[in-house]
Amino acid sequence: MQGAAAPVNKASKLRHDYFAAAQFLELSQDERLSKPSFEAYPAGYELRDDGYELDTLIEVALGYEEADLGEPEPVSRHKRLLSDVAFFDKHHGALMQFGSAGLSGLRDKARLQPAQNTALKVNPPPQVLASKDSLNAAPAVALQTSVWQAEQLRRYAPSLNPARTQVVELAEMMP
Repeated sequence: MQGAAAPVNKASKLRHDYFAAAQFLELSQDERLSKPSFEAYPAGYELRDDGYELDTLIEVALGYEEADLGEPEPVSRHKRLLSDVAFFDKHHGALMQFGSAGLSGLRDKARLQPAQNTALKVNPPPQVLASKDSLNAAPAVALQTSVWQAEQLRRYAPSLNPARTQVVELAEMMP
């Protein structure tokens, strides 16, 4: 930039702001109780230079998007990963045993055992399929030991309507 004058430094101005003194200074209990909660202390400097010029203003149309929060949610990645077929041990069991996941060292059950055995055992709460309307158990449905098993039964049992049933813990059932 030839011909441009070097900027001249203007004097800076000390700025104050309110701080809780006990957060930053060592104060006795009496000093903490007798002083105001917030006091003005130096907080920094205001730097300014009035030697600037604004260029021409350019109008920009702001784009925005409207969202209807009442719309159904789009299919999430998690929902896309759910299978459309039931898990059957006779069909899929070999994949779990001899596939890459089954042969992984991370599946070694000895690694999952605690260093010391404990006498404490927590059984999972029993799961049952219930009608969404009344929270009564669906007819001819046995208790399940996991949410996954109950969800498989809900989705693939021919005698059940998946839209009218839900998986609940046995303790949540209507008496």
